[in-house]
Amino acid sequence: MKLLLGLFASAISCLTIYTISSLLLPTNTHSAEFECVDVADGTNRLRCKPIVIHGPDGNAEYSVIRMNGRIVQGDYERYLAILRTNRPLVDMLILDSEGGDVLEALKIGRLTRRLVISTSVPDRCWSACVFIFAGSPSPLTLARLNPEVPAELGVHKPTFEDRYFAGLTLEDAEKLYQQLYAGIGSYLQEMRVPEEVTKLMWDTPSNKLAFVRLTENRLWDGRFDENGVLWVVWPSGLADGEWYRRKCPPPADGSNDMSFREIVCQFSARQGERQRRWNSIVELKE
Repeated sequence: MKLLLGLFASAISCLTIYTISSLLLPTNTHSAEFECVDVADGTNRLRCKPIVIHGPDGNAEYSVIRMNGRIVQGDYERYLAILRTNRPLVDMLILDSEGGDVLEALKIGRLTRRLVISTSVPDRCWSACVFIFAGSPSPLTLARLNPEVPAELGVHKPTFEDRYFAGLTLEDAEKLYQQLYAGIGSYLQEMRVPEEVTKLMWDTPSNKLAFVRLTENRLWDGRFDENGVLWVVWPSGLADGEWYRRKCPPPADGSNDMSFREIVCQFSARQGERQRRWNSIVELKE
């Protein structure tokens, strides 16, 4: 229950520009690790122990997984593996990554959106990791307890690994480069990333990081504080789904405050929609 309350805590988060060399851990080629937050038997980190919420209108059951480390080629397949193992209970993906392969992150982000999986950042999500965060229909960050530490979401102008351009002529490489950037722009629009965040991403050099924090206070939306931190209200993709509005209508008073009954309803609605979509996703078939 503590985990549930923590994940639904008020989301506020942070953004000053720092050079990457002063922030990032030493670069390595190890893949990101996907594992269960609570394992079922203690020996298989890919098989999660379901968390049960007992609600007034019935129970909801879900699992939480974590992604740690640098994003590299092949991580999309590793993500698929843990989702298949826990079908269809994975409801939240906790992110802790300094970034990595942009195109791999876009694939993970799109699958996260299709399966209506929430994302949470209790620590850091930088560079390419932000594309995964943005893929969620209901992303949130948890405020750091230490204000001296840079914020969770770190953005900059995306770069691509050399292997994507290997063997190409200069002309073909330039065409591919432009296509990849156009694809990122389309993704950001598709996922409804706030315009202020998109602009900050394109304006920040690739060797630096700028940081973003989330807020529910619309008076702060799109504003920078005295430390250069950008605060934004990040829209939820859940409200766009007729399937969601039909099962969990908004509070009659129009407020954003959710009762426990509504929280349980959200879990149940997401799981039902996830199950419905599952068989239409070719990559998830065994």
